[in-house]
Amino acid sequence: LVEGFNGLLGRVAEQQSTLLRQHAMLARTETVAHLGSWQGELATDRVTWSEELFEIFQLEVSDQAPSFAEQEKLYLSPDLLRWRDAVADAIAHHRPYEIEMTIIRPDGSQRFCVVRGEVEVDEFGTVVRLYGSLQDVTEAKLAQLRVRLAANVFDYAHEGITITSAEGKILEVNEAFCRITGYSRDEVIGQTPNILKSGRQDAAFYQEMWHTLQT
Repeated sequence: LVEGFNGLLGRVAEQQSTLLRQHAMLARTETVAHLGSWQGELATDRVTWSEELFEIFQLEVSDQAPSFAEQEKLYLSPDLLRWRDAVADAIAHHRPYEIEMTIIRPDGSQRFCVVRGEVEVDEFGTVVRLYGSLQDVTEAKLAQLRVRLAANVFDYAHEGITITSAEGKILEVNEAFCRITGYSRDEVIGQTPNILKSGRQDAAFYQEMWHTLQT
């Protein structure tokens, strides 16, 4: 009997150790992905956040997360209205939602986030719980913005711009290039910049130019 009891205690301890490792792994994953999880009980308005969600909002970690009503001050007004509509629609039609929102931290800084939510219903089809995630996608948003700005510079620059492969094949040119050189885009794609040789520079000039580009 004692041996059986000790064996049971050992299995329980092993299960607890496994759960702790899984919890630590989940926490690390959330930190790396800048993604926090949450759930809220509709009957009590009790909300639970993961530690990463507190980190994203730059709030002190506590056992009691802000209620849904208290969370409203954490979002910009236009996004707050969209969030309310999304939650109401999820509760009414039992379907998930995904929206982009801008959160406001205590220091006034703002972060771009993607909020996802789903409902949990009881055996009577009544929604009893909301749960989901909030992911900070600020860096990705800023990267997209930089790409769009670079594209605008490419499209609207007064200077002719050529993009080539490492081997020197022309991949793309902007409108200014076509206007300055007289070549259409279709005429130069796949060609090399050698088509622009005027005969006014000697071989040494081009050798130095290509050496500089390759370096």
